[in-house]
Amino acid sequence: MKRPESFTLALRIAEDIVRMRQTVREQATGLGFTLVEQTKVVTAASELARNTILHGGGGEGDPDESLAVRTERHAGDD
Repeated sequence: MKRPESFTLALRIAEDIVRMRQTVREQATGLGFTLVEQTKVVTAASELARNTILHGGGGEGDPDESLAVRTERHAGDD
């Protein structure tokens, strides 16, 4: 199984949410997530990004001081 890449995205404007969704979907697809699983993880990441902008004033993720979205597929999750 392909190990997910780590990435950092600036979250300041609505278009950044779209980029977050696209990046998370690419990661989930690469890990073999089903369409339903992709939809769930992309929706969760989108809400986190939106709340970061609306309620936290936006920002850019510092790997040592930020929330990480990690997508993994475990054996038996089929």
